[in-house]
Amino acid sequence: MKEKSLILKTCIGILCSIVLSINGFSQPFVPVNIGGFNHDVVAESGNSSLTNTTVSLDGFTISNKVIYTTSFRTTNGFGGGGIPDNGLITDASGSYQLADYAGNNALIIQRNGTGDILINTPAQFKSIRLLCFSTEGTSLINANLFFTDGTSTTALTNYTLGDWFNTTTNLVLSGFGRCTRATPATGADAYPNNPRMFYIDIPLACADRQKSLERISLANVTTAGTNAPYPNAVFFAVSATSYDLQVAQSITDATCTTGGSATLSVTGTASPYNVSWNTTPVQTGLTATGLSQGTYIATVTDANNCTSTQNVT
Repeated sequence: MKEKSLILKTCIGILCSIVLSINGFSQPFVPVNIGGFNHDVVAESGNSSLTNTTVSLDGFTISNKVIYTTSFRTTNGFGGGGIPDNGLITDASGSYQLADYAGNNALIIQRNGTGDILINTPAQFKSIRLLCFSTEGTSLINANLFFTDGTSTTALTNYTLGDWFNTTTNLVLSGFGRCTRATPATGADAYPNNPRMFYIDIPLACADRQKSLERISLANVTTAGTNAPYPNAVFFAVSATSYDLQVAQSITDATCTTGGSATLSVTGTASPYNVSWNTTPVQTGLTATGLSQGTYIATVTDANNCTSTQNVT
């Protein structure tokens, strides 16, 4: 998909017009650098999945399982499974980067619990995806987005996050196996079909795309079932498509007999655009001409029907 974007900036002169320059490119979901993890659930070296991790992903008295890397699989002679040693997980829409396996690499939120994913470098996004799964059954998730300007938005209410076995909705990765948390590591199972990781898609509203996201607040609000403190909602990574605009302008002033002009060179991630001017009669398109002295309003509508306005003097 080709992308183009527009910011209309003030131009000074008796008359003016605006021309858009387009830069097209495709935009996959790319990893976002995040923090807020509270547990290490990935066994990556040696023969102990107990000392390499801090907690099991599911019920301790039920199965007591963690996940492991491909190197750990080889070292311990498991018959299959393993997540990438470099933590990079890809699907058709882009990629996710897992945190360092030597430290905390998952945010686990039990029933009635809360937790925050921290955006280490706040930025503007069009859409974000959370890489995650639930254990010991499905979880109900609420999510709120917090921005650097102090505002917040409700992003999810009672979202059903699927169990890590056999769920097919929003599938990213499957068949990476699990093993018992023990020394030495034992009980590798579930491959080649399970467990599974999924994405939760959160497209940002038009107004929120122009703000810098700094935190995602999550709550496990599950009420069904009698297996408290489970289910566990487990979050590993965030990927996103950015909202980014770069604008340069060149202005030619009007004379007493000739209309002036302004040319914008725009690159970014919010295409395609329709532009409407509050001229009489109304002009549409990237250029408005024949304008008398004064201030005009250009309304820009993008592919998602988001609009913005800019005064042009």
